[in-house]
Amino acid sequence: MNKISVIIPVYNAGKYLQQSIDSVLSQTHYDLELILVDDGSTDESVAVCEMARQKDRRVKVLTLPHSGEAQALNTGLAAASGDLLFFMSALDWLGANDNLERLLGYLQDESADVALANFFEFNNQNGQTLIHTLDGSQHVYTPQKWFELEYQTAEFMNQCFTNLNGKLFKRNLLQMADFTNEVNNVHDANTWKFYLLADKIVYINDSMYVVRQNVTDSQSYQFDPSRQNALASIEERIAILTIINFDVNAELAEYLRRLEYHREHDLADGDYYGYLNAVNKLEIIDKNTLQE
Repeated sequence: MNKISVIIPVYNAGKYLQQSIDSVLSQTHYDLELILVDDGSTDESVAVCEMARQKDRRVKVLTLPHSGEAQALNTGLAAASGDLLFFMSALDWLGANDNLERLLGYLQDESADVALANFFEFNNQNGQTLIHTLDGSQHVYTPQKWFELEYQTAEFMNQCFTNLNGKLFKRNLLQMADFTNEVNNVHDANTWKFYLLADKIVYINDSMYVVRQNVTDSQSYQFDPSRQNALASIEERIAILTIINFDVNAELAEYLRRLEYHREHDLADGDYYGYLNAVNKLEIIDKNTLQE
């Protein structure tokens, strides 16, 4: 009952993919499957995936016409046979070969539904690694208490919260998951929903997962600020959290910040509708705030 399905969407990541694959297959927790979902790559990614499949029977390789990250996630999820799920980017890797074993141990010891740790940031341009924390302390949260940390910038907790990658989920939390490319950021639009379906979340204040940053030699993995400022996902989140009586003050402050971002950037980026949408909503908010 401890099989972990590691799901990696792959798109033109051939230069970095081997390190990601090796970090999974060298884990001390042997009972796992690695599901590589190639999303129509045009580089050597498929060859790297196939080589891994030939060398290790735990590897599954699925190929799609280019459909986007969401469809790759759905495909990997449908093929998963594990009781536990762990998602990764094709650029990233596990920092130590006992990472999955440790996360599983924390999950079982606390009878939790989600186990996660902090992460490293590897700068692909200069080879330097930023260590967020090596504190090592362990904390158990209810979803309501966990949401209080969503926008905390200390030790990059806000990034730990949002990113789907690097977390061990009980499979039942994603039973009804259906990722869609219609949202600008599948992580911001979905990860929080899985937390709300959990009873306990265990967090280890130690850097484990390694995130590769500043990848300038692949257009597929360029940083896009607009993805961090999606409106539809936070509007849905505010609605749900309000209905279940969570404190939404931090969400409202973030929503205003995102609206202001779109007002300042969308016109220059050629998104006239996005600009008008943000301006209209901010005018409504300003008008009614001034009347109070």
